[in-house]
Amino acid sequence: MKKRQRLALLLGVLIAVSALTFAVMKREEHKEIIKNTPATVLEMKEIDSVSWDYDGSSYAFRKEDGGWVYEADEAFPVDEEKMADLLSQFASMGAAFTIEEVEDYGQYGLTSPICTITLTQGEQTAEIQLGDYSQMDSQRYASLGDGNVYLLSHDPLEEFNTDLSGLIRQDAALPETVTVENISVSDGDSYSRDEDGGSLNDDDVYFRDADGAALDTDRVDSYIRKLQILELTDYVTYSATEQDLKDCYLDTPAKTVTVTYTTDEEDAGTQTFTLHLGKEPDKSEDEPGQAYARVGDSPILYRIDGDTYDKLIACDYNDLRHQRVFCADFAQADSLTVTLDGITTEFTYGVPEDSEDKEAVWMLNGTEVDLSEVRVALESMTADEFTAAAPTGRQELTLTVHLNREGTDSVTITLYRLDGTQCLAQVDGQSLCYFPRTQAVELIEALNEILLG
Repeated sequence: MKKRQRLALLLGVLIAVSALTFAVMKREEHKEIIKNTPATVLEMKEIDSVSWDYDGSSYAFRKEDGGWVYEADEAFPVDEEKMADLLSQFASMGAAFTIEEVEDYGQYGLTSPICTITLTQGEQTAEIQLGDYSQMDSQRYASLGDGNVYLLSHDPLEEFNTDLSGLIRQDAALPETVTVENISVSDGDSYSRDEDGGSLNDDDVYFRDADGAALDTDRVDSYIRKLQILELTDYVTYSATEQDLKDCYLDTPAKTVTVTYTTDEEDAGTQTFTLHLGKEPDKSEDEPGQAYARVGDSPILYRIDGDTYDKLIACDYNDLRHQRVFCADFAQADSLTVTLDGITTEFTYGVPEDSEDKEAVWMLNGTEVDLSEVRVALESMTADEFTAAAPTGRQELTLTVHLNREGTDSVTITLYRLDGTQCLAQVDGQSLCYFPRTQAVELIEALNEILLG
């Protein structure tokens, strides 16, 4: 009995070993064939529909009347260029390696593909399943349903890793190469370009329409640049209703800016760009309200960050005007009249009588003086706050700069002490701004250094 049991046990072991050996032999008999010759595995140049599933979301688009339509909502504004970029890879999709006679798709991540793309072109249909990403080759495995696995030369997921926001036809910013002729702001201010406008600075080309007051060209150009680099990508809705406008505080915008411009294109004429800005009230000091934007009458409303909002609404006259008290070109000055501590002194610019090199210099009573520190201090005085308030403090300095130029040829600046930290500046008898007293002290000390030796 025991002998029979041993024989049965040995027979069982023999059968198990034989079965295992057979399985191994069969597995060894099947070997995948890897072809490392680059090949074009798909050519579809006139795709008329595309759909894909990725990361729990599904999208489908079809071509209709020459344009792309989003199947789920035909009102969605599809960006034709972005769709062309998305699909251009399939005109000639290449593979670096081809793996034939595949049995275990799981080792390539293709048992449960991370993304499935379906394309149609007339009667032709292609399904592309994307699997694992080969870190060693920096390429992705894919299946086209023909029994092979391909290591693609380009990873389609670089483009298909997107949502609707990546395919929406976004509103364009202000074009780059334009000449701005006018900027109008909803609160009533408007500014026009005038190459021949009169001001103290020859670089001034923008002026307020109401009174001809000059703006700082650099500040205006900087604001225009903000409109040109504006990126509107975070949309709230692409089919705004009256309620949407209200919810985004754009039914009565905080600011509307309209830019009138021309281009170099023939017969293009004058064009406009309009931007509406709105913002919900701040929830707290540490939690600012959400800001929004809309271009013209576009049905698309966008979220923008608070920093962008603050920069875009900074287009009032005080934002764009010259911030310096003295905004003329000191290089055009030919004399200075200074009244300090009740004493009036005049500096002149010219060639001294005994000069051998005939080079013009600044002089006081015929003696050469160095006004470089005076110039630096004068050009450094910058407004903290613009004001029309009458002076109440003591007058400390009056300085008239006479300019050798056509048009306005002098500017008189009078400084009044307001308190220990601020001064009031008047220009040609009109109050202009409050500015730091330290800047006034620097100018006075620079003058006294010359006058008192």
